[in-house]
Amino acid sequence: MGLIGLVTVFTGFAQIYADLGLSAALIQKQDVTEEHFSTVFWINVAGGAILSLGTAAAAPGIATFYGREILVPITLALSVNFLVGSTGIIHSVRFTRALDFRTLALIDITATAVSGSLGIALALTGWGVWSLVAQSIAQNIVRVVGLWVVGDWRPRIEFHWHALTDLMGFSANLLGFSTLNYWTRNGDNLLIGKFLGSTPLGLYSKAYSTMLFPVQNISGQISRVMFPASSQIQADPQRISSIYLRMTRTIALLTFPMMVGVSVVAEPFVLALFGTSGSI
Repeated sequence: MGLIGLVTVFTGFAQIYADLGLSAALIQKQDVTEEHFSTVFWINVAGGAILSLGTAAAAPGIATFYGREILVPITLALSVNFLVGSTGIIHSVRFTRALDFRTLALIDITATAVSGSLGIALALTGWGVWSLVAQSIAQNIVRVVGLWVVGDWRPRIEFHWHALTDLMGFSANLLGFSTLNYWTRNGDNLLIGKFLGSTPLGLYSKAYSTMLFPVQNISGQISRVMFPASSQIQADPQRISSIYLRMTRTIALLTFPMMVGVSVVAEPFVLALFGTSGSI
């Protein structure tokens, strides 16, 4: 897991630029037309191709930065995810705009189950870190296939500059925030991976994700629903403010006791969940 974490520091940052913040702009904008969807789709595909090629080209540099030659083939393999994932962004946006989270959840569960089964099978047969690489790629492929099969939308072969400029005002601000926020939250992973190595990074990443589990799985899911729902009533800021404050209180009521509880029983909790092994 530590080796994947080393690469993820860079691929996670590149993922921010996969759609240039345009998917969020599509969700936020009320009067969206077919021109917007098709234009952004082709931008996403072009961006995914560029990111895949760019990440592949950067593979030797990433390996040199960490001093781990094994990272070259791992980075090359994971670079495929950008191109694959880009083809399903608009389908996901359309389900989100329709507040059809049930369909999205079923697709995500299916993708996780299929890829997880593949990853476990490969790990048990001795594939090591490549089982995680295969799991990541398989999850993206299954998710995109599911979105295309279930969704009835297909892109038109057209591109409109005015449709792009309609969205850039919102997406540019979001992109700037996301860039700053990413390095604020992941600079530690970069430094740990560089100076301490993959094993300490794997242990740190697992501890960090365990600590954030209540927040990510409660507030994250609520936020996922609130954004498109709030966008539909954006003309009523007072109502949005009221809903936001109620949701914040609800999230705090649920997550604070859980996080305090985990901190109190940290040692037996970690040993029971992950065992006594010193490496990940």
